[in-house]
Amino acid sequence: MKLKKILLGVGITIFVLGVIYFAAHQYVRSKITDALVEKVKTGELDYEKFSLDLWSGSVVFNKLSYQKNGMFITTDQLAVKDFNYTRFLFDKEIAFHTIRVEKPEANFKKKNDSANKKKKANKKSSPKKPIFIHQLSVNNGSLRFSNDSVQLLHVKHYNVKLNGIAVTEKTMAEKIPFTYKSLLLDVKGLQYELNKLQALQLDQLQLSENQLTVSNLAMHPKETRESYVKVIPYEKDLMELKLKKLHIPHYKFSFNDTVPVFEAPKLVLNRLDFEIYRDKTVKNDTRKKDLYSKMLRKVPAEISIDSLLIEDANIVYEELIKKDRAPGKVEFKDFQASIAPLTNKNLDRKDFPRTQVDISTSFMGKSPLKVNWNFKVNDTLDRFNINGRSFNIPASSMNAFFVPAFNMKTTGDGVEEVYFNFSGNYNEAGGELKLAYRNFKVEVLQKDGQKKNSLLSLLANVIVKKNPKNGEITKRVQNVKRDKTKSFWNYFWSCLEAGLKKAFI
Repeated sequence: MKLKKILLGVGITIFVLGVIYFAAHQYVRSKITDALVEKVKTGELDYEKFSLDLWSGSVVFNKLSYQKNGMFITTDQLAVKDFNYTRFLFDKEIAFHTIRVEKPEANFKKKNDSANKKKKANKKSSPKKPIFIHQLSVNNGSLRFSNDSVQLLHVKHYNVKLNGIAVTEKTMAEKIPFTYKSLLLDVKGLQYELNKLQALQLDQLQLSENQLTVSNLAMHPKETRESYVKVIPYEKDLMELKLKKLHIPHYKFSFNDTVPVFEAPKLVLNRLDFEIYRDKTVKNDTRKKDLYSKMLRKVPAEISIDSLLIEDANIVYEELIKKDRAPGKVEFKDFQASIAPLTNKNLDRKDFPRTQVDISTSFMGKSPLKVNWNFKVNDTLDRFNINGRSFNIPASSMNAFFVPAFNMKTTGDGVEEVYFNFSGNYNEAGGELKLAYRNFKVEVLQKDGQKKNSLLSLLANVIVKKNPKNGEITKRVQNVKRDKTKSFWNYFWSCLEAGLKKAFI
């Protein structure tokens, strides 16, 4: 009899609990449904179905879509699993073990209308309860961002996994409104419109909380060399870049009170092909240009990279001076460079380091060239020193630029050795140029850039200060004024040009 009472009591208890669970399940389901119905009515939200497991604290939506203010997102499945009732009841926290999003497709459209130009300065609202998510994963996603009819960004495929996410009142006051313990981001097939002239694409990007790797990055022109001058307001470079691999190990990214902070022991660019083309027949860009030290001081972020390495690069610069002839060309093959350190952090410290740039390359693929260049980023006078040495420069290498640029041609065995050492600041520079040459002559060409102008060539070789065809020349130059509307490399070329004029004219 006693056993029957116990069993009856257990049965009643189970029945009551079952009824309570069923009622609670229906209540929670109705609440979720009511909340969804309002969004469905407005057209913001739609879904095929959802399932609820109150016991495990899990909700799964199938074929979910959301749209608002030019944003349209669809996903095959959104699963929120393992709600922690204990932490909710006793710790006043919202905690889930897993949030999983399957195959989301996101489209963002920004319209250039007056309504969108009105920006509201809304403060971030802190969550009523802290939110904790053990793991968030987004699988097989895609992303598009467009401005009216122009597609600015397209990501064909990406996966994201974040572990240990926390959203609290404290994190909401930070630049990044949440914290996490680990991150894995894998992007494949990214295309991005940089500007009217250039587009960027990459095969793969892999990012973790302390490492970044980019594979097969390319920046290519959207216009041809002939047509790009029609869309630029003044002289501008048309660039084509191919990079096999970018690798940044052990980086740190954070925010101080005002700006982002990026630190890394090393940044490596491997197998870089870079072509730069400039049409000099269009209007000059008369805006003032900063030297590299000032550019780094002005970067709206704190950067601290112990060393930047460029491995196995080829660099080509072409400059069109006259429409009726080919552009002048300078090429650097097997280009290797080390830049250490690269930093604008703590500019006021007394022991601020000097940035040292060491370059080893082959000029025009024929002549070894080594360059050492240094400056201090915190030096407001932008002082620098650049020195280097090259050997066995044939006449053909010089003529690749001299003929189209200056309508002049050198003949003979060329230059056996050239050494330069220039120092300067934001305003002017000076230094030394040494040349060793054999059988050196100058030919002035006719207007067609092909045939020799015999009379002018004779005069040119008479003007060459009666130097012997074989010899060595050392010349000092000073007070080379910088054209502040030009780049550092134009400034450097002005120093070389001043030395060459002193040597031969």
